[in-house]
Amino acid sequence: MPVTVAITEDGNQPLTLAGLGHVQGLNTAAARAQISGQILRVSFSEGQSVQAGQPLAQIDPRPLQAALAQDEATIARDSAALANAKDNVTRTSPLAAIGSSSWASAQSR
Repeated sequence: MPVTVAITEDGNQPLTLAGLGHVQGLNTAAARAQISGQILRVSFSEGQSVQAGQPLAQIDPRPLQAALAQDEATIARDSAALANAKDNVTRTSPLAAIGSSSWASAQSR
């Protein structure tokens, strides 16, 4: 057994036991994220009791906000394309009924 030298300290000293085996906590819980992202803040400390529904961490919202803005822009673009198509149908329907539109002549070929 090797002998070592250490400086003495006042106060509580950690107790370390070495041995074979494993330890399992009396109560355990699994925390699963509903989304993934960079964690900005953790709202609990290890060993602290938490309640159901309590926020455990704050995830960076910027990537999600950017994806939302992109999806909203896509909806606006598609809505404008739909409105344009409806306008085209409204404008060309009377002409197509009498065979006088470019659309009607293209269909008859």
